[in-house]
Amino acid sequence: YGAAIAALSTSDFGETITGTVRGLVEAVPNPGLDDIQAITRDLLVPDFKPSSYTDVGLENLPIPNARTLDEFVYPRARLATEPYRAYSAAAKLLITREAIVGDTRGFLTAITEAFATAATGNEIAALVALLNANANLADGSAWFTGANTLASGIDAPGLGNVAQALRECPRPAGGSSNQPLAALVVCPSDELSAVKRATEIYGPGRGPRVVALPGLSAGYFYAIGARSPIGRVRLQGSTPAAISIGGVTPAVEYERQTAQYRELNGLHLEVSHSVGLVPLARHGIVRGEL
Repeated sequence: YGAAIAALSTSDFGETITGTVRGLVEAVPNPGLDDIQAITRDLLVPDFKPSSYTDVGLENLPIPNARTLDEFVYPRARLATEPYRAYSAAAKLLITREAIVGDTRGFLTAITEAFATAATGNEIAALVALLNANANLADGSAWFTGANTLASGIDAPGLGNVAQALRECPRPAGGSSNQPLAALVVCPSDELSAVKRATEIYGPGRGPRVVALPGLSAGYFYAIGARSPIGRVRLQGSTPAAISIGGVTPAVEYERQTAQYRELNGLHLEVSHSVGLVPLARHGIVRGEL
């Protein structure tokens, strides 16, 4: 029994299991994650401490004909800072002896896919809540104002209007964002019409990506630019799904009355989903009101 505990406790065995699970997390098809990545921008942080995002803009930056760098006169820079942090949900998965001895990879694939699907579902719900809330940015004004909101339909004239608004949306330091339309976020009931319209206008496979999010407030859609202003905070070293694989420890049952270990059940594998979502700016996103 002691030899079994020792074998399962070795660093090589633990690294093999964690490496296998990490590879499975990255390999498991996850359409929901693809949608999230299409409309957000990753912000990597080392830990769970509060951080901040700073949008730096240089006003009226000239490019003079200068012979030396010290002849440049640098204009004033304006900073727009948004606080953010990552939050975590974790699970300790029990991998039984039968799974280890038998079809380990098949079992690991199943539990990895289940955890990744649940994590992505939670993240989509948080993203929808963020869009529906229209919270204030650091300047005290709502995320969606007259500068990035317009009445528009999901048709050729409407998409033309939101594409123009994305290009012309002002930056905090002056000038326009000049971002092309990269994605449309719609309610599931509007997904088919949005895909149809985008295909008719741009051609098959050439238009903006259409992302349908369950729970999105009816009557709205969102046009996202090539540089999304929706920050997706995840820990450095985590997978693209924002999943971190922790250590492996032997899982044993403890008999309180005799105060002795009585049976080896398998392994405990710590898996966590650590992510945060934050609005970074008004330029780069336009809300359409149907």
